[in-house]
Amino acid sequence: MDSGSRASGRRVALLLALAAGGLCLLAGAQRDFWAPDEPDFAQQTREMLERRDLLIPYQNGVPYSEKPPLFYWAMALTTPLSGLDVHPATTRLPSALGATAMVFGAAWLAGRRGGRTEALLAGAVTATAPVVFWQGQFLQIDALFSALVFWGFLAEWGVWNDPENASRWRWALHLLAPAAILAKGPLAVVLLGLVAVGECARARSARPLLDLGPARGVAVALLLVVPWYAAASLHGGRDYAYDLIVNQNWNRFWHAFDHIQPWWFYFESVSVDFEPWTLPALAAPFLLGRAGLFRERPELRHAATVFAVCFLFLSTSQSKQGKYLLAAYPFAAVLLAAGVGAAERAGRQGRPAAVRFFRGYALFAALLFVGAAVALPLVVARRFPEYSRIGGYVALPLGLGGV
Repeated sequence: MDSGSRASGRRVALLLALAAGGLCLLAGAQRDFWAPDEPDFAQQTREMLERRDLLIPYQNGVPYSEKPPLFYWAMALTTPLSGLDVHPATTRLPSALGATAMVFGAAWLAGRRGGRTEALLAGAVTATAPVVFWQGQFLQIDALFSALVFWGFLAEWGVWNDPENASRWRWALHLLAPAAILAKGPLAVVLLGLVAVGECARARSARPLLDLGPARGVAVALLLVVPWYAAASLHGGRDYAYDLIVNQNWNRFWHAFDHIQPWWFYFESVSVDFEPWTLPALAAPFLLGRAGLFRERPELRHAATVFAVCFLFLSTSQSKQGKYLLAAYPFAAVLLAAGVGAAERAGRQGRPAAVRFFRGYALFAALLFVGAAVALPLVVARRFPEYSRIGGYVALPLGLGGV
């Protein structure tokens, strides 16, 4: 892929990301905080600011131990935009930025070898996936956390496949991992580590893991993470420390006390959270394998590894929610975009079956999106008039996705 095509892919990625982030902000600005989570996050941030204590969040005067502080700090940083008030429109900015980063990253990665067309498709699929658009306008930690983990996965790919910039990618990984820990805990490091183990298994060597600079990475993580955990544990007390470190990580994963789901849960949730792209995304790896593109294009191999690791490992947890797979969906979009490209090339070589499938499905999805965009404001205005302003902002990305 020449430099001109890559530059074109980057421009497409940037434009798509800005459009997606803008739509998330517009949609989120039209409503107040929605139960159950948004009012809690807003109140916890408000109490941190009122107490002038940014070390740990509080809820009704009690230290809140479910999450580390990064998301609360990010929300607090938005308050100067709203007159130092914890306002629905501004506090959703970190979530919108998280969605923006994932859309940009998916389009950028797809465009590295696939050019402008694959960049456009991967970014558009990511932006219109229901779980991405929803989390990008919702006051929850998942969009920001998933963006940090997603770019951590990209940094691993960069270390292994972009030798000219490997040092920069390595530093990015060493900063993104502790940031993700401070956002939601050590799960990020486990996922990044499992992807590295998978690459080692493929290469039949420990070199991929060693190339990541694990010693420096651990040192940076300890330097950035341990001081906060130590200070927060001393400040919040023994029960706070136990809940934060043990209960919300080990116990929640292996001995869940909420969101308990069967092992097959993600097989069901993917069909909803990534709809209408689930079926073509499932077909894409078979086309890529037949065309030999997993051997030729390491970014596709990496995308498949990331999705498989996230899907399989998170399926072992008792606690499951569809949004936990959020960081993996942009990689599914990259695979889908490459699969469409492979089908187009096969069609030009006299094998039209795959391209007919993708074109037929694309037509179905386009009609579905446009139909939903037309019907949604009418249905919302008639059945839920109190949310009529939101209907148009949700309909807009649907219509754009269809086009």
